[in-house]
Amino acid sequence: MPRVSLTSKEAAAFLPEVNRRIDHGRAIAARAVRPGLREVMWDHPRLSLASAFTAILLIIGLTLSQMQMWGLSGTTGRNGVEILSVDVEEDASVMVFQAPGTSIKVIWVFEDTST
Repeated sequence: MPRVSLTSKEAAAFLPEVNRRIDHGRAIAARAVRPGLREVMWDHPRLSLASAFTAILLIIGLTLSQMQMWGLSGTTGRNGVEILSVDVEEDASVMVFQAPGTSIKVIWVFEDTST
């Protein structure tokens, strides 16, 4: 391999250029890195707790909506009747329902006979 020689001007600029590149690399390494989604959501206790709680509520809500257990007013029961209202009292409970497409309403009164 042929030898390379530097001029005095190039030799004088060589070491400062090496130092500049080293300092530039340190500046990049020292710069704050933006956290990723995992670090934001799971490395902070409040956010991870809120995320877990939200996920649990979502699962419960989806499960109950599939089981049709949110508010019985205006829902269709398992046998196809439309439940209009349910009133639960200490002495008796009342449920009003009708078959879809009809105007006939059926009222059931459930009386507590155990007392």
